[in-house]
Amino acid sequence: MPQRSLDSSVPGPEGSQENPAIDRLERICGIAAEMFRPCVVRLIFHDPALSHLEIRAGAIHPETKVEREICRRLRRGGASERWRTLRSRLQPEGAGTVLLTCAPVVLPADAPVGSLCLFDTADRTVSADAARRLADLAALISEWPGLRSGAATDRAVAAGGGADEVIAAARATGKVAFGKTPSGLRTRPVAKVVQPEPLRSTPSHVGGPARATETMIPQGDVCDRVRGSSDVRDLCPLEARERQIDHMAQHDGLTGLMNRDRFHACLTERLDRLERDGVPFAMLYLDLDRLSVINETLGHRAGDAVLVGVADRLRAALREEDIVGRIGGDEFAILQIGAASQPASSAALAQRLIEALTGPTLVLGKPVEIELSIGVVVVPTDGRDSQVLMKRAALALSRAKADGRNTRRFYEPAMDAAAEARRNLEIDLRGALSRGEFEVYYQPLVDARTGRPTGAEALVRWRHQCKGLVSPAHFIALAEETGLIVPLGEWVLRRACRDAADWPVDMRIAVNISAVQFRQARFVEVVMHALAETGLAPERLELEITETVLMKSLPQVVEALHLLRRLGVRISLDDFGTGYSSLSYLRTFPFDKLKIDQSFVQDLADPATVSIMRAITALGHGLGMTITAEGVETEEQRAAVRDLGCTNLQGYLFGRPLAKTDFEREHLSGRA
Repeated sequence: MPQRSLDSSVPGPEGSQENPAIDRLERICGIAAEMFRPCVVRLIFHDPALSHLEIRAGAIHPETKVEREICRRLRRGGASERWRTLRSRLQPEGAGTVLLTCAPVVLPADAPVGSLCLFDTADRTVSADAARRLADLAALISEWPGLRSGAATDRAVAAGGGADEVIAAARATGKVAFGKTPSGLRTRPVAKVVQPEPLRSTPSHVGGPARATETMIPQGDVCDRVRGSSDVRDLCPLEARERQIDHMAQHDGLTGLMNRDRFHACLTERLDRLERDGVPFAMLYLDLDRLSVINETLGHRAGDAVLVGVADRLRAALREEDIVGRIGGDEFAILQIGAASQPASSAALAQRLIEALTGPTLVLGKPVEIELSIGVVVVPTDGRDSQVLMKRAALALSRAKADGRNTRRFYEPAMDAAAEARRNLEIDLRGALSRGEFEVYYQPLVDARTGRPTGAEALVRWRHQCKGLVSPAHFIALAEETGLIVPLGEWVLRRACRDAADWPVDMRIAVNISAVQFRQARFVEVVMHALAETGLAPERLELEITETVLMKSLPQVVEALHLLRRLGVRISLDDFGTGYSSLSYLRTFPFDKLKIDQSFVQDLADPATVSIMRAITALGHGLGMTITAEGVETEEQRAAVRDLGCTNLQGYLFGRPLAKTDFEREHLSGRA
């Protein structure tokens, strides 16, 4: 919730906090906290009439010394100073909170009087659209006619001023607002008068057509203290601003769709109505699967354009009675109201949305591929509680994403059990490394001509304390989602290098590297440290990556790959042939090895597969790469891939993954 702070020099008696203007300021700061999701939103004034007021919203992080000093400078008039200069001067690395951006608050026909600021725990770029929306919020503050007068009365009340002091302040503020001082304020015996009929105004008074006005008159009580404020205001702009604030509080600033809070309120309302009329409805939970790739490759401006375009298509595809909202960054939700039959109607709508939203499209003049997954729940079949329904829709969405994307899945009760099992597995996974439950197994890589081992691939195994040996297929994806792959991957790399250092010098060790690991800024340092710690020569280490690594952040990844290769480490492109853009990666980076995916080896009876493999081997040899065929299980497959030009082979025909001792006994005994 927004937090209001008063200058410590101004004590506030009971009742002094009741100021409608402050309530509006708190609402705007709350909207900013919801829109931008920073740790802290601060509204700071340096104008003398307003400087005793301050609002700190979204305050989930304690105030730091740097944040306090920046705010002190702003209160002293820092809004006139370039905030970027202020930010760079006072914000050392590790400051705790970071000033992201500011928007000035400027009253009509006046200089800046304050700043609306965003602070966060980590520095990040604020897009031009986000900065514009922050400026719009600051403009809403600027355009409140009663802000200064309300603040003046609040200060007078807080300081214990009587009616005379407040009336003097009211006359001064009235003169500022309208060009002349309201007369007879003290003789009016009422606290608030609303005068809806037209006023007989003159150009020197309002300067335009007469409008309904609200006159708030100070009134003393037995203690001669003032409860209200004094102001004369044109209500029409104020009402328009109130409507604008209400709309911003309930709608997404980018797409104009309902925001999460408003959508949840609509869902709750529909559930209440369900108890009365019994008419079922459906909720569809949508996720854009490739938005992060678009943001990273084309920029957030392109990502925002995609979101706006998706919102427009959703509106066009829905009926007037349906409800749609933006729930998160790339997530949307729809309430399908009053459909003839469920689940058939929601299934038809989901398919229509997939056809309308997915596929190649132009964004800022460049082609992008949009993918969509949809989870569906039917009410009341799948529940009558809003939180339960959202959870089950998310489970159905996760199943849709796992089943290949561009698809939809309905919630099934078995998904709850699967989710519970996943949660338990994650809990166990978080402690497995510290408990020493992981092991590294090794599968041989052999020369295609001689069958002699030339190296091994390191494969991690989890020996669960209750479930026994757990396949990587069951925990690697979970480790990537939770970030646990980073410490686990570092441990596997060090262990593999340490084990391989004892092998013959012509034996290489191949280690799989996740895209999550490559996104770490210190990844190259981790590799170099592992080599230095174990004494393994860089040319004996081979890092296996997939297209996913390159797709995530191409420039940074390519730079890291080139640096590692210059240091002597070999780079291999794994599962080659399964991605749609592998050839472009070969042009971007000169790999040392291509590993042909085992699906090709298993399908050698198809002449088309043979032609593709022949083309891959010719391409690889032409680029100076060695070619490894994975999944070789029979002598016939061995002969075929060798004749096609593969230089190295891997598969169960030559050995299954084994623990270090067993691998060395079976494949390295007798070698120098």
